[in-house]
Amino acid sequence: MSSNVIDRIRSLFEKAAEDADELSQALMVIEPAPPFGGRGMVTVLVTTAGLISIALLGGLGLVSMLVLLVALGLIFMILSKVFGINFDVDPNEIFGFTPGPY
Repeated sequence: MSSNVIDRIRSLFEKAAEDADELSQALMVIEPAPPFGGRGMVTVLVTTAGLISIALLGGLGLVSMLVLLVALGLIFMILSKVFGINFDVDPNEIFGFTPGPY
């Protein structure tokens, strides 16, 4: 049974070695610029910090958009329910055209 597990691990490593060139070409997209590229651990740290910052800033953008939508919903609710302002808008007024017979 242990030889079967060893054979599976060996085949996994062989497949990974075969796919290493394709993987390295795909990872060239996120390789750091020349001041930081090719310097061993600095390259790894800069790449990792860049990917983490991209993920955090993307999440911050999504959260900001959600907060904006909630704020707009609350403004709409306050204006319509508390102050009684009616927001009935015809789509033709927004887009400036009417559907034709064609």
